Amino acid sequence: EQLAKLCGGWEDDGSDSGLHEYYSTSNTLRVLFTSQGSKAKPFTGFLALYSRVDVNECDLGAHGCSHYCGNKIGGYHCYCPPGYAIRSDRRNCKKVETSCPNRVLSNSLLEPSWLTFNFRDTVMVTCERGYEIVEGFKTIPNFLAECQLDGTWKTPGYSCQLVDCSMPPSIDNGGVGFITKANVTTYRSEIQYQCNEPYYQLDSDKYRKRSCTADAVWESSGSGQILPKCIPVCGKPSNPVMFKERILKGSVATRGSFPWQVLFQQPNGAGALISDQWVLTAAHVVHEASSLSMVAGITNTRRLDHGTQLLHSQVFIHPGYNQPKAAGGSYDNDIALVRLRSKVQLGPDLSPICLPAGGPQHALPVNKVGLVSGWGITENDTLPSDLMFVRLPVRELDECRKQSVGRQMPITDNMICAGDGSGSDSCQGDSGGAFVFAHPRPRQNEFFVGGIVSWGIRCGTVGFYTKVSNYLDWIGDIMTNN
Repeated sequence: EQLAKLCGGWEDDGSDSGLHEYYSTSNTLRVLFTSQGSKAKPFTGFLALYSRVDVNECDLGAHGCSHYCGNKIGGYHCYCPPGYAIRSDRRNCKKVETSCPNRVLSNSLLEPSWLTFNFRDTVMVTCERGYEIVEGFKTIPNFLAECQLDGTWKTPGYSCQLVDCSMPPSIDNGGVGFITKANVTTYRSEIQYQCNEPYYQLDSDKYRKRSCTADAVWESSGSGQILPKCIPVCGKPSNPVMFKERILKGSVATRGSFPWQVLFQQPNGAGALISDQWVLTAAHVVHEASSLSMVAGITNTRRLDHGTQLLHSQVFIHPGYNQPKAAGGSYDNDIALVRLRSKVQLGPDLSPICLPAGGPQHALPVNKVGLVSGWGITENDTLPSDLMFVRLPVRELDECRKQSVGRQMPITDNMICAGDGSGSDSCQGDSGGAFVFAHPRPRQNEFFVGGIVSWGIRCGTVGFYTKVSNYLDWIGDIMTNN
């Protein structure tokens, strides 16, 4: 097709000489240019511009698609509605009779949730509670699946796996056991914590059992994620003294009979372990000490290497204590606490004595018999290498006041008087040790500290002991806040 035959050009003044622009929708254009050979006006000739424009075959209606037509650069494609598939001629659709099930994976959920799905339906797949989609070392919340022509789902190859809580966290002085299958840590697995008995026990039984939740954490119905603690068992010696309500001279203690006993090498004295990090002693033992050297877990001072060296971090002396050497001083409030640098490992030779609860079961009536242990001077005026103990009865405080007339040492209600004057008594070197008593039946093999060895008139008569039950609030405050 010839668009135009042209002759002439643009005038020098820019006026139109009769030439115009011409357009062609063809994809080819042929220009035949003839010149007389004159070069009076250089660079004259013609200018042709072209652009490429895609044709939308779908709009022209010449596509031949039986259902839907989709335009694309340089062509088009036919596609089908849900439930149909394109035939081999790529123009006509055929109905698909197969469908996909309403479950893509085991333990999965679909959105939308229909009874059946047709070809090319797409769903979002998540997992049931307690399951998760794992990709490498991470989890993903969901993925898309497409229903295929053969009635199966096209997926990235993921699966819904049980949530894994990993191994439960450990606790000090205890362990964990599996209630369900051993070492299986997936959803709904159950465990229980336990302590190294008989020297430790759980602080609360509600913390004992827990299960693996859908959130991949170990939780207890009673305490959430709070870990239990194994606390020391007190007042239960591994080899308890056969307690009888009668008085004997000093006897040699066997291993495990007084596991709370602490030897003070420097200064000379004793103390009692009341937890795995605190020692109870008399104020007069430590109030002038520049350093402390303590050993626990022994019954013979010649075998110190068999014991546990205790290193202290702080010493707390009762604020009401006024040393007897000072003017107006006395043994009133003769009590102190020593905090250890670290917790000691408890066992058959090393465990704490209980504090009294302050109730009637811990009352100390006259003639109630208790035990005092130590390495103090014996009736032979010698220092034993073996740990000794003696049974002593509680005396009426007023009677003891009468025996101490003329000693100018106040006797207060913060003291316990014990002994029968027969020679059984605590003495120098026993100071700071525990005066312990058995719990009433049926706990007669469990002991609590009723007094602390404080002072006496003379060895072998009666002695005075700091009454521990009067200081429970002070002890509690110091231990809680430090």
